[in-house]
Amino acid sequence: MVALQKIGIKIFSDSRALKSPTDFIPLFHRWIQRNSIPDHLLIDVVDYSHIYQGPGILLMAHEGIFALDQSEGKPGLLYMRKQPLPGNLEDRLEAILNIAVETAKLLETEANFSVTFDYRHFRVIANDRLEAPANEHSFRLLRQVLVSLEERWGQAGKSVIRNVSVPKGRLEVDWILSAVPKSNAVLDEQKAGVL
Repeated sequence: MVALQKIGIKIFSDSRALKSPTDFIPLFHRWIQRNSIPDHLLIDVVDYSHIYQGPGILLMAHEGIFALDQSEGKPGLLYMRKQPLPGNLEDRLEAILNIAVETAKLLETEANFSVTFDYRHFRVIANDRLEAPANEHSFRLLRQVLVSLEERWGQAGKSVIRNVSVPKGRLEVDWILSAVPKSNAVLDEQKAGVL
């Protein structure tokens, strides 16, 4: 588990705009042209909106995949990291969370879309069945890492961490915080009273 690199973070949204994900295709093409996401080589846009409760619209990058995910009928922004990051698992998870939050904030600033995200409700996905199988042992280890992040942010013991993995699937955990996390990406907005 400590070597886990392929991690995904989904930030949930109740916005109706995400229920029509094809509207975002031209926006993602503009993001590619403008290189709108820092430290990412944006490559292409893929439309999977025809799949019921599927991955929606994907913005492909060398470093990871951004998706307007519709899984389980719960729309949100999913960032799935593909390339390795430095640091321990806690550092890598926080870095991936920051990338997801920064991208969600970028989506919220787009004038043509009325999109908001719940920065207290995340799904953490271990996209490596060998390194992090969907079992109770892996869940306990991931839970410890999430609690360590909460302690780093001064929120220890104030969350709900629930194993939502399915048999033979990936390790997936819902992480519901009592307040917006004080990670690097959201700290300034929180101080300014934006969140």
